[in-house]
Amino acid sequence: MIKHTFVHEPGALDLFQDTTTLLSFKNKLSKLSASLPEINPVQWGRKSKEENENVIKGKGFELFCELLVSLMGHHPHIGLTKYEPCQIKDNGIDAFAVNLNNEKSAVQCKFRSDANYEFTEGSSNLGSFMTEALFETDCKKKSSVKKAFLITTAKGINYSTASKWRNSVFEINGKTLKTLVNNNIIFWNSCCELINESRGK
Repeated sequence: MIKHTFVHEPGALDLFQDTTTLLSFKNKLSKLSASLPEINPVQWGRKSKEENENVIKGKGFELFCELLVSLMGHHPHIGLTKYEPCQIKDNGIDAFAVNLNNEKSAVQCKFRSDANYEFTEGSSNLGSFMTEALFETDCKKKSSVKKAFLITTAKGINYSTASKWRNSVFEINGKTLKTLVNNNIIFWNSCCELINESRGK
């Protein structure tokens, strides 16, 4: 059962239906981000057009990430299971999951139309993501998060930023995603099945 609330949005199923590549998914999500405020104005009609579109792209990609981990999390290029989306507040962490070492991990999902985009600490909220992951604590006042994961359609984290963070973020970038999902009909069909099951159909 998929837990992300975007699974119930009009058009969510269409993102995966008759889709065979990551590029096709990205194009569909970009089109949906422009039309969804009119289809569901109560949810998406309260911000500027650009802000709405960015939020919708983000939420749609978060849904993709949950489906990806649910269906392919055991793959060594992902290495995550027990995915739990964070939907109460925007603290930089989009989900928690368990890595291959059975450790709690923080996940951030980043949609970018530009496949060559590189994240820096100043050009995104990756810094707040790292801070929140560091201070996510258990009852013993020790950080309960052992790994940080970035799932993105972009190229990944800029070299200097990654070095500053001592390469502590495991990246699942656009190149990896394309390798995993392009022309993988079983994946896209399974996404549709999970969405329908989560909607009670």
